[in-house]
Amino acid sequence: MKNILFVLLICIVSLNAKINSYVTVLPQKYFIEQIVGNKITIRNMIKNGDNIDTYVPSLKQKNTIKKYISLYFTFNLSWEKKYIKEFRIINNNLKIIELIEFDNKMNDEYKWLDPLFVKDIINKIYNNMVIIDPNNKLIYKRNYGKFLDQLDLIYMNIKRDSLRTNNAKVFVFDDKFKYFFKRFNLKSKKLKLNKSFLTTKEILKMKEFIKNNKIKSILLLNNKYLKQANIVSKYTGIKVINIDIFRYNWLSNISKIIKAFR
Repeated sequence: MKNILFVLLICIVSLNAKINSYVTVLPQKYFIEQIVGNKITIRNMIKNGDNIDTYVPSLKQKNTIKKYISLYFTFNLSWEKKYIKEFRIINNNLKIIELIEFDNKMNDEYKWLDPLFVKDIINKIYNNMVIIDPNNKLIYKRNYGKFLDQLDLIYMNIKRDSLRTNNAKVFVFDDKFKYFFKRFNLKSKKLKLNKSFLTTKEILKMKEFIKNNKIKSILLLNNKYLKQANIVSKYTGIKVINIDIFRYNWLSNISKIIKAFR
């Protein structure tokens, strides 16, 4: 009798044991949690404030992956790949779920800012989770449908706001926002500045350019080019808006982008 109870107890524990997973950045965690809720444990490698460009997984994180993690969700970003390769070696049983596949000709690593593209991401999350954890399929299906509706509403709201920009533009230093801009027909102008001051003639010329092109702000990604942006802002008065796209609240970030055009 005791043996039977022990086996039953083991079965109950196994059924209720959570799947342990890892992601690289917080937006990945955000998307996954919209589908799985609290049914699996999700750890994120990179925390708020970490420098993406210099980040290296800690020994503790590697040990956690080696001993406890069964799933790793990735956007397949270029700087993720070198870590994923190592994680496969230290944990042969680690299942890697690639949420994004890139076109080699486009290779826009930030297209997950687009709410319509996010539909592809959560579709992959849902399809994988109902196979990995079929016991919670109904919960995942309900959450999936709910988030799809939310993404449609988000898209329509941003589309509406983009039409109200009245052909306004923003300054950018690179093309990281190009996928989002193309989706909503938003316009930008590339800004180049390799000096720490502007002459009176340059200031007047830039102010005229800003006025004629309806430039509303300088849009930055993760504070890159902040020094140059602050110089332009100081002399011209236009605002600087930074989008930290690696924070958890993905929705707040994309809403902030459209505000840069007002």
